[in-house]
Amino acid sequence: MRLYQLALYTLIVSVSACGTHTTHQSTLNLDRESPFTNVTVHDCSEADTCIISLSDPMLPPIFGQNIPIRLKGIHTWAIKGRCLQETELAKEARDFLRAQLGKAMRIDVTEPERDKYFRLHGYLIVDGKNLSTTLIAAGHAQPNNEETKLHRPCPAYTPLHCKLQCR
Repeated sequence: MRLYQLALYTLIVSVSACGTHTTHQSTLNLDRESPFTNVTVHDCSEADTCIISLSDPMLPPIFGQNIPIRLKGIHTWAIKGRCLQETELAKEARDFLRAQLGKAMRIDVTEPERDKYFRLHGYLIVDGKNLSTTLIAAGHAQPNNEETKLHRPCPAYTPLHCKLQCR
């Protein structure tokens, strides 16, 4: 038995010493500042959320294909808003976003990170211009920072208001 263990140990050591041991080194730089270049945008459900595919061949499809991204730096209205006016503003903003992306020659993602819902969170750069600032300039979004809240065109929610509006 002892001879068998010694022979097995010698075989393992000699096989592991043969050749060089190579490890896979990804060329992808996942630093916060690194961009994902030339991404494909599939659709946008809201003015601040799109479904994209990254063009990096080193990423497995589960990490790079059909992933949601939320645009950094902006507040937009929700399509399932509190009132009809908010819903209309949200649809106009989404359609503006789709039009901007539809005529783009190149779309990049910069400053990517994950948000609390595990979506990709970053800036979409369309033909060299930040799409978040374009949406703000066009009046379809508001800057997102710690001090500001999204201005809602609807009256404050109250149960009485809902009962009257839902009749």
